[in-house]
Amino acid sequence: MRLNALVFWIIVSASVCGLPALLFLDPLATFSRTGALREAAAWIPGLLIPLMLLLSFFQPQVWCTHLCPLGYCFDLASLRSNKTVLNRDRRQFLAGLGIGIPAALLLPKLGNQSAKPSILPPGAAKQFATTCTRCYACIKACPAKIIRVKADGGLGERFIPELYFDKGICNEFCVRCTEVCPTGAIRKLTEDVKRHTKIGTAKVDKDKCLAWADNEYCLVCDEFCPYQAIETEMKGDIACPVVIAEKCRGCGGCEHNCPAVRAGKAIFVTPVYPQRIIRTESE
Repeated sequence: MRLNALVFWIIVSASVCGLPALLFLDPLATFSRTGALREAAAWIPGLLIPLMLLLSFFQPQVWCTHLCPLGYCFDLASLRSNKTVLNRDRRQFLAGLGIGIPAALLLPKLGNQSAKPSILPPGAAKQFATTCTRCYACIKACPAKIIRVKADGGLGERFIPELYFDKGICNEFCVRCTEVCPTGAIRKLTEDVKRHTKIGTAKVDKDKCLAWADNEYCLVCDEFCPYQAIETEMKGDIACPVVIAEKCRGCGGCEHNCPAVRAGKAIFVTPVYPQRIIRTESE
């Protein structure tokens, strides 16, 4: 039985059931992934390229003829009349169904289901995890370098791109990641639509906040919020930050610049699913 045939039918049957099993084996996604190998989690699928190059020294074109599911698809599309070949294809099809469908039903329940929910890139489709091929074009394109590879969570969401705000923010007018996605997992957005796309909502942890917990004057989150989504509430004579969820887009400006470090950031962004467009009266 050809391995790439089995992989192809596993991918097809599992995808029909809602799990993009083994889509990271797509050759175009594999080669695109090399530009994101600075991400530790990207090394796992990224090692396919050097492995295939090494095997090619012993068996030329081993990837295309034996391992690549796309290569099998091209081969399958050719006209065939040989009964032996048809019987073999039928067996491979049934074997793929027998593995792919149970995998689609069982694998999403495995892994760390209690992992922190992911903040997805702006323009992320509703079925982001099942549409993304893990090519990491968005990671390479992001000028702020805030899109990274998710290393935890359920197996259905493992290795998807997600946003972290420790090194920067999602600039309100930047649309680079939306321009490079080849699968539609990230929809293309104009600058105006991107600016009004809500990807998350900031929340204040009062136990960590310098103003709320320590009675110190600090409104850094308000200073760096481009949407005026931070208002204040008085605690004695100290002004304390309060997030106006209806204005917040989840850009991470507040989280990135928050000076509270004793017990972690005092303000952080939580994801919004699905992402939506919001506009305030002042915009």
